[in-house]
Amino acid sequence: MARGWRTRDTLRLALCCALSATLLCAAGATFVARPAEFVVTPLPKGARRLCVFDFGALDGGVCGRAASSLHLTLARSPDDTIKMSDDSVATGARWVIDACVSAGYGISIATASCLESYIHNYLRTRVEPQQWTHAILRSSAYQGCQLVKSWSLPRILDSAGLREAPGCAVLFDQGYNRHYAEEVGMAFEEVDGTYGLQRADWHGAQAELEQLCPLQRGNLVT
Repeated sequence: MARGWRTRDTLRLALCCALSATLLCAAGATFVARPAEFVVTPLPKGARRLCVFDFGALDGGVCGRAASSLHLTLARSPDDTIKMSDDSVATGARWVIDACVSAGYGISIATASCLESYIHNYLRTRVEPQQWTHAILRSSAYQGCQLVKSWSLPRILDSAGLREAPGCAVLFDQGYNRHYAEEVGMAFEEVDGTYGLQRADWHGAQAELEQLCPLQRGNLVT
């Protein structure tokens, strides 16, 4: 269970989520998505396919709900602190992350949220402690406080050695961020903003990766 958060911190989280979502919607209204110009590029030898997650895809839509109603799923603890309840993790989040890792893919985070300590703690204690290692969270594979993902996604691709093969990475995110993936040539899997990541999202992502990123010898995962 994550460390208790007092009411003040919880309200700060809610306001941050609301502001981030509002700004994202505004940004989406001003950016014109370029037509998807996907190039089929074989996975470079020695590299791995990559699953990139928006934090909102993992937290069961908590930030999305906070943005619309400033409401968070809360539970009051005996010491009068407030904790995020465990049902804030999307039902398919752990399964999809495990599927990515089991397939030999890398995992990464691209989020607009600036609450780095909170997100690191959330991933390490609630989602998949064994998968979200300090090595990942302290590397360029973690991109936080980046409202415009046109900046963060290229950094993630560089960290994975996929700048020349962006179609070998897939972004799991809400639909209004699709244009960011299209700009850099990444695959995209739309995640439901209310319920977060589901198992079906993995299968959809796999279908896109199979088309955009054929495997070469030396990169076959057994």
